[in-house]
Amino acid sequence: LQYVINAVSMLLKITLSDSDARIYGKVYYLTDQAIDSADWMNGFSQALSGKQIRRVSLPVWRMLAKAGDLSHTIGLRFPMSSERLFRLFSCLVRAGRPVPVS
Repeated sequence: LQYVINAVSMLLKITLSDSDARIYGKVYYLTDQAIDSADWMNGFSQALSGKQIRRVSLPVWRMLAKAGDLSHTIGLRFPMSSERLFRLFSCLVRAGRPVPVS
């Protein structure tokens, strides 16, 4: 419910702004402020199991992704791939800008 209230509040702020020309014909993406996904996942983990999540470093994720790519080429299923790694990290946003993963 809080998301709906926030979205309506943002929409009203945009539509009731003083300049129609500034908003006419544009598309807006309404969202809550970005949070660290680890904080979000920790909330679920603690609520469901009472435990903190385990964090894995980026080099380990990259190794798993390469192993997944190799597994896929020989017809084996593996839960991680370079494509999935990209999707996991490309959606990170800080101050309105994507966080580069290098």
